[in-house]
Amino acid sequence: MKMLWMTFLFLALSANAWAADRIPPPDGGGQREPSIAVNQLEHIFIAYIDTMQNRIHIGKSINGGVNWEDRFPTGIDGVDPSMAVDSQGRLYLAWLNSTIGIVRSDNEFAGLAQGKVVSNQYADRPWIKIGPADAVYLTYAGYSFPPNPPVCSQSALKADIYFRKSLDLGVTWRPFLPAENSDPAHPEPETILTAPIASNNYRCSSAPMAIGPNGEIYVVINCFIFDLSNNCAAALTIKEHHVYLTRSDDGGNTFPFFREVPNVKAILTDNAATGMPNRRINMASIAALPGPGHNNNGIIGIVWPCDAKSVSGSTRNGVDICFEVTLDKGESFSLPKIINDDPPGFHFFPAITGDETGFHVVWMDSRETVNTATPLWAAYRSDGFINWSPNFRVSNAAAPGNDNNEDGDPLGFGDFFDITSRKINNVTQVYSTWADDSLGTADIYYDGRPYP
Repeated sequence: MKMLWMTFLFLALSANAWAADRIPPPDGGGQREPSIAVNQLEHIFIAYIDTMQNRIHIGKSINGGVNWEDRFPTGIDGVDPSMAVDSQGRLYLAWLNSTIGIVRSDNEFAGLAQGKVVSNQYADRPWIKIGPADAVYLTYAGYSFPPNPPVCSQSALKADIYFRKSLDLGVTWRPFLPAENSDPAHPEPETILTAPIASNNYRCSSAPMAIGPNGEIYVVINCFIFDLSNNCAAALTIKEHHVYLTRSDDGGNTFPFFREVPNVKAILTDNAATGMPNRRINMASIAALPGPGHNNNGIIGIVWPCDAKSVSGSTRNGVDICFEVTLDKGESFSLPKIINDDPPGFHFFPAITGDETGFHVVWMDSRETVNTATPLWAAYRSDGFINWSPNFRVSNAAAPGNDNNEDGDPLGFGDFFDITSRKINNVTQVYSTWADDSLGTADIYYDGRPYP
């Protein structure tokens, strides 16, 4: 089969009757925000938050998701897990617990090794990625002040995106933290990816990465300016959403390329039909197709939830999943394309991955709703590049967003889903994971199937 980006042909995925697998929860619900990694043996690992404990668990399956084992029955104190696997099957887990911790496992998490702190205080949402020669890359948000300061000002809400890397399998991380620097008189400067933003009035809270075909590191950065009217009662309601793209061509030593991604407009108001604050819906994700691509630069795709009316020629209402592509390392972008194929509704939490067959995207979808006051939700997926497959549901059923284990999350979905792919025996397998409360409490579900 010729590569998708060379032929510009679309190979549709037939919607066979696959069943989503539920990962048995440790305590009866309240699980969300999964991150997935699959090693060369097709052993599947999903890290997720148990919000009833505020701890992270890792489910492992060695038979395609039919059965699951909890690798950490007691859990890890923290939230916001991010997982990756390197070329030798070593697994990495990063998480948030005021600071950012990271741990490497050489035995599929048969035991929990000592974690390493790789950030200063007041951090948020790590993302981890493996680069050439098994280099490990990490991004995270760092606050100038505690994440929820009492001061009602934009500068008090400010957060930047930091980058660190390890070239020795996670043993040491550069730039050094001050406590690790053997020459305190000459501290290493921090790699702050958001330094080019000429404003103090933003919070940058999420920075997923993609690795280009020549080892380029791409980081898509989500930044927000909040509405501080009414004495900060609406401090976490977005007034502006900006998405930036930065790139390193030297393995993360420098990030000289920085630009705003065009056509991204904030979903400015909270939608009663979603029950979700817009700061959680407005999140972009990124993936790269492995080369060779256009002029050997690779093909980089970005997805985000978009106000449908912001897309040229669209008269739709609601929130859609938009996709843009760059063929020249971020210098220019295509016009945005809506990839959900249903009538207007609500769609959010898109996650994207790329491989030799094209891009794959999973998101939360309300298309099976009849009464928008009481929406039903299900995870849907589509595949493509120039053209996209008919959307298909990966959830077993659509369900109301009501987590019986109420913990401050009105729907029980968390803040993100995840998707990855791997070629197994010359067949591309695509693996999706999401939170689903069809049984009354938020649980983690998984879907894996060959493509095409």
